[in-house]
Amino acid sequence: MRFRKRPVALYLVPVPELQHVPSQRPVVAVEQPPLVGGPASTAAGTRIRKTAGPPPSPRIAQVLALEAPTVDDLGSYLADPDAGVRRTAVATLVEHLPDGYSAVLLHALHDDDGEVRRVAADGLRELVDVLPRPEVVAVHLKLPDPLVRSVAVYVPSLTRWADDPAARDALELALKDTDADVRAYARRALYKSSA
Repeated sequence: MRFRKRPVALYLVPVPELQHVPSQRPVVAVEQPPLVGGPASTAAGTRIRKTAGPPPSPRIAQVLALEAPTVDDLGSYLADPDAGVRRTAVATLVEHLPDGYSAVLLHALHDDDGEVRRVAADGLRELVDVLPRPEVVAVHLKLPDPLVRSVAVYVPSLTRWADDPAARDALELALKDTDADVRAYARRALYKSSA
Protein backbone atom coordinates (compact mmCIF):
# COMPACT_ATOMS: atom_id res chain seq x y z
CA MET A 1 0.00 0.00 0.00
CA ARG A 2 1.27 3.44 -0.90
CA PHE A 3 0.39 6.65 0.83
CA ARG A 4 0.37 9.87 -1.08
CA LYS A 5 0.47 13.33 0.31
CA ARG A 6 -1.89 15.74 -1.39
CA PRO A 7 -1.89 19.47 -0.92
CA VAL A 8 -4.94 20.84 0.87
CA ALA A 9 -6.18 24.40 0.67
CA LEU A 10 -6.08 26.44 3.85
CA TYR A 11 -9.23 26.10 5.85
CA LEU A 12 -10.02 29.38 7.54
CA VAL A 13 -13.12 30.16 9.53
CA PRO A 14 -13.84 33.83 9.98
CA VAL A 15 -14.72 34.82 13.56
CA PRO A 16 -16.64 38.09 13.57
CA GLU A 17 -15.60 39.05 17.11
CA LEU A 18 -11.92 38.87 16.17
CA GLN A 19 -12.05 40.69 12.83
CA HIS A 20 -10.94 43.99 14.37
CA VAL A 21 -7.61 42.63 15.66
CA PRO A 22 -4.88 43.80 13.30
CA SER A 23 -2.90 40.94 11.86
CA GLN A 24 0.22 42.99 11.05
CA ARG A 25 1.19 43.86 14.63
CA PRO A 26 2.06 40.90 16.90
CA VAL A 27 1.43 42.78 20.17
CA VAL A 28 -1.65 44.83 20.93
CA ALA A 29 -1.58 47.04 24.00
CA VAL A 30 -4.62 46.52 26.20
CA GLU A 31 -5.57 49.13 28.72
CA GLN A 32 -5.90 47.61 32.19
CA PRO A 33 -8.94 48.63 34.21
CA PRO A 34 -8.28 50.42 37.49
CA LEU A 35 -8.34 48.27 40.62
CA VAL A 36 -11.41 48.82 42.71
CA GLY A 37 -11.29 48.13 46.41
CA GLY A 38 -8.33 47.10 48.47
CA PRO A 39 -7.68 44.68 51.27
CA ALA A 40 -10.62 42.67 52.53
CA SER A 41 -12.80 44.42 55.04
CA THR A 42 -12.60 43.38 58.68
CA ALA A 43 -15.97 44.86 59.53
CA ALA A 44 -18.59 42.79 61.35
CA GLY A 45 -20.53 42.12 58.13
CA THR A 46 -17.62 40.48 56.34
CA ARG A 47 -17.59 36.88 55.18
CA ILE A 48 -14.24 36.21 56.84
CA ARG A 49 -14.75 34.13 59.95
CA LYS A 50 -12.40 34.03 62.88
CA THR A 51 -11.10 30.57 63.70
CA ALA A 52 -12.91 28.93 66.55
CA GLY A 53 -10.86 27.61 69.43
CA PRO A 54 -7.29 28.05 70.49
CA PRO A 55 -4.42 27.98 68.00
CA PRO A 56 -2.56 24.68 67.53
CA SER A 57 0.00 23.76 70.15
CA PRO A 58 3.65 24.51 69.35
CA ARG A 59 4.41 21.00 70.59
CA ILE A 60 2.95 19.66 67.34
CA ALA A 61 5.86 21.27 65.50
CA GLN A 62 8.25 19.70 68.02
CA VAL A 63 6.85 16.24 67.28
CA LEU A 64 7.14 16.79 63.55
CA ALA A 65 10.74 17.99 63.93
CA LEU A 66 11.86 14.71 65.52
CA GLU A 67 14.02 12.61 63.23
CA ALA A 68 13.82 8.84 63.76
CA PRO A 69 12.12 9.15 67.16
CA THR A 70 12.03 6.28 69.63
CA VAL A 71 9.03 5.35 71.73
CA ASP A 72 10.71 7.12 74.67
CA ASP A 73 11.12 10.30 72.58
CA LEU A 74 7.40 10.26 71.80
CA GLY A 75 6.31 9.34 75.34
CA SER A 76 5.73 12.88 76.62
CA TYR A 77 3.87 13.80 73.43
CA LEU A 78 1.64 10.72 73.65
CA ALA A 79 0.65 11.78 77.18
CA ASP A 80 0.14 15.46 76.32
CA PRO A 81 -3.18 17.00 77.42
CA ASP A 82 -3.70 18.44 73.91
CA ALA A 83 -5.37 15.89 71.61
CA GLY A 84 -3.71 17.45 68.55
CA VAL A 85 -0.28 16.70 69.97
CA ARG A 86 -1.27 13.11 70.81
CA ARG A 87 -2.76 12.63 67.33
CA THR A 88 0.45 13.92 65.71
CA ALA A 89 2.57 11.69 67.96
CA VAL A 90 0.55 8.61 66.96
CA ALA A 91 0.88 9.54 63.27
CA THR A 92 4.64 9.98 63.76
CA LEU A 93 4.79 6.60 65.49
CA VAL A 94 3.10 4.96 62.49
CA GLU A 95 5.41 6.74 60.08
CA HIS A 96 8.71 5.85 61.79
CA LEU A 97 7.90 2.47 63.45
CA PRO A 98 10.38 2.57 66.34
CA ASP A 99 11.00 -0.55 68.43
CA GLY A 100 7.99 -1.27 70.64
CA TYR A 101 5.58 0.70 68.48
CA SER A 102 2.80 -1.90 68.48
CA ALA A 103 2.10 -1.74 72.24
CA VAL A 104 1.96 2.06 72.13
CA LEU A 105 -0.31 1.99 69.09
CA LEU A 106 -2.67 -0.44 70.80
CA HIS A 107 -2.69 1.77 73.89
CA ALA A 108 -3.71 4.74 71.70
CA LEU A 109 -6.95 2.89 70.91
CA HIS A 110 -7.98 3.69 74.51
CA ASP A 111 -7.44 7.45 74.14
CA ASP A 112 -10.22 9.81 75.25
CA ASP A 113 -10.19 11.69 71.93
CA GLY A 114 -11.91 10.11 68.94
CA GLU A 115 -9.46 11.57 66.42
CA VAL A 116 -6.50 10.01 68.24
CA ARG A 117 -8.30 6.65 68.21
CA ARG A 118 -9.04 7.10 64.49
CA VAL A 119 -5.37 7.77 63.67
CA ALA A 120 -4.33 4.74 65.73
CA ALA A 121 -6.94 2.54 64.01
CA ASP A 122 -5.86 3.76 60.57
CA GLY A 123 -2.26 3.02 61.53
CA LEU A 124 -3.12 -0.51 62.58
CA ARG A 125 -4.95 -1.10 59.29
CA GLU A 126 -1.94 0.22 57.40
CA LEU A 127 0.56 -1.88 59.36
CA VAL A 128 -1.38 -5.14 59.43
CA ASP A 129 1.35 -6.94 57.48
CA VAL A 130 4.16 -5.93 59.85
CA LEU A 131 2.44 -6.12 63.24
CA PRO A 132 4.29 -8.62 65.44
CA ARG A 133 1.10 -10.23 66.78
CA PRO A 134 -2.03 -8.99 64.97
CA GLU A 135 -4.34 -11.21 67.02
CA VAL A 136 -3.62 -9.07 70.12
CA VAL A 137 -5.81 -6.35 68.59
CA ALA A 138 -8.86 -8.57 69.12
CA VAL A 139 -8.92 -7.86 72.87
CA HIS A 140 -10.31 -4.43 71.98
CA LEU A 141 -13.62 -5.91 70.78
CA LYS A 142 -15.41 -4.79 73.94
CA LEU A 143 -14.49 -1.09 73.72
CA PRO A 144 -17.39 1.33 73.15
CA ASP A 145 -15.99 2.99 70.00
CA PRO A 146 -17.26 1.18 66.86
CA LEU A 147 -14.16 2.28 64.93
CA VAL A 148 -11.93 0.52 67.45
CA ARG A 149 -14.14 -2.58 67.43
CA SER A 150 -14.04 -2.72 63.63
CA VAL A 151 -10.25 -2.55 63.57
CA ALA A 152 -10.17 -5.16 66.36
CA VAL A 153 -11.86 -7.59 63.97
CA TYR A 154 -10.34 -6.32 60.70
CA VAL A 155 -6.67 -6.69 61.61
CA PRO A 156 -6.82 -10.29 62.89
CA SER A 157 -9.22 -11.28 60.10
CA LEU A 158 -6.42 -10.87 57.58
CA THR A 159 -4.43 -13.56 59.38
CA ARG A 160 -5.35 -17.15 60.27
CA TRP A 161 -6.49 -15.97 63.72
CA ALA A 162 -10.07 -17.08 63.06
CA ASP A 163 -8.90 -20.71 62.99
CA ASP A 164 -8.23 -20.51 66.73
CA PRO A 165 -11.22 -21.88 68.73
CA ALA A 166 -11.05 -18.97 71.19
CA ALA A 167 -11.30 -16.58 68.26
CA ARG A 168 -14.54 -18.20 67.13
CA ASP A 169 -16.32 -17.01 70.28
CA ALA A 170 -15.07 -13.46 69.78
CA LEU A 171 -16.14 -13.48 66.14
CA GLU A 172 -19.57 -14.89 67.00
CA LEU A 173 -19.96 -11.98 69.42
CA ALA A 174 -18.80 -9.56 66.71
CA LEU A 175 -21.48 -10.90 64.35
CA LYS A 176 -24.09 -9.47 66.74
CA ASP A 177 -22.42 -6.04 67.00
CA THR A 178 -24.48 -2.91 66.39
CA ASP A 179 -21.94 -1.57 63.87
CA ALA A 180 -22.19 -2.84 60.29
CA ASP A 181 -18.42 -2.70 59.68
CA VAL A 182 -17.73 -4.89 62.70
CA ARG A 183 -20.28 -7.45 61.50
CA ALA A 184 -18.87 -7.41 57.96
CA TYR A 185 -15.28 -7.95 59.12
CA ALA A 186 -16.43 -10.76 61.42
CA ARG A 187 -18.25 -12.46 58.52
CA ARG A 188 -15.16 -12.15 56.36
CA ALA A 189 -12.93 -13.63 59.06
CA LEU A 190 -15.27 -16.56 59.60
CA TYR A 191 -15.58 -17.12 55.86
CA LYS A 192 -11.80 -17.14 55.40
CA SER A 193 -11.36 -19.63 58.24
CA SER A 194 -13.94 -22.01 56.78
CA ALA A 195 -12.42 -21.84 53.28
